[in-house]
Amino acid sequence: REEGCCQDAIVELEGNEVVIQTMADHPDDVNIQVHGFGILVNLSSLGREEVMKIAKNGGVSVVIDAMTKWPKLQTLQRRGCKILANMAEKNKRIPVKIKEEIRLKKGVSTMGKCLETFPPGSPTFVEARKGMECFF
Repeated sequence: REEGCCQDAIVELEGNEVVIQTMADHPDDVNIQVHGFGILVNLSSLGREEVMKIAKNGGVSVVIDAMTKWPKLQTLQRRGCKILANMAEKNKRIPVKIKEEIRLKKGVSTMGKCLETFPPGSPTFVEARKGMECFF
């Protein structure tokens, strides 16, 4: 099997919509949230087009809601910060409205809480700092 074939299939079949909807339908299932975040980290790293699809399908709300629900779950927080950073990266020419949505839904302060919760130098702290740098 080719490396990345599952990711390619998810992109081709607009799978981010299914992932986001499943996460929205099961907000209390931490396993669905953590694994959904894993998929969204990978998809959001692919660039502007995928970021726009994630935002259009409600990804910003789903990510911030889960991060708010489980503030001390390191894996989820690290992945959430990475997704938000990928969605706000300056070099991807992300539309301003996506960054504004993240701000309005308190995504920046949610990442800030990671800086207060996790030790400096920890992977979660590092991802939170990277994410916040996209907004300043």
